[in-house]
Amino acid sequence: MRKPSPPPCGSGLEWLDARVNYERTPAAANSTSTFSLARMRRLLHDLGDPHRRCPVVHVAGTKGKGSTVTMLAAILSEAGHRVGSYLSPHVHRVEERIRLDGLTISPPDFAATLDIV
Repeated sequence: MRKPSPPPCGSGLEWLDARVNYERTPAAANSTSTFSLARMRRLLHDLGDPHRRCPVVHVAGTKGKGSTVTMLAAILSEAGHRVGSYLSPHVHRVEERIRLDGLTISPPDFAATLDIV
């Protein structure tokens, strides 16, 4: 599969924003195969199954996920645990989505991770 090219004069964020955004795409526009976990399982396998190496709390639902994750992160951090979190959507910058011990991922680290994935 060919990797999409970034726009000639654009930023990496413009390139990322140009990809399919399932948060903004109506569900009817996607087939049921679009929402299969097969692609995610393959990606996780290709990345060395990182989800199997650490305990995870998955917060799902319609409202309050950000607040719940923020409170859980604070509680776990106070208890001495190293805490990473991913929130979606972001408010101002895509890097806001990824935090480790309360610190947002830096733009260079985000770009490097995006290149790996």
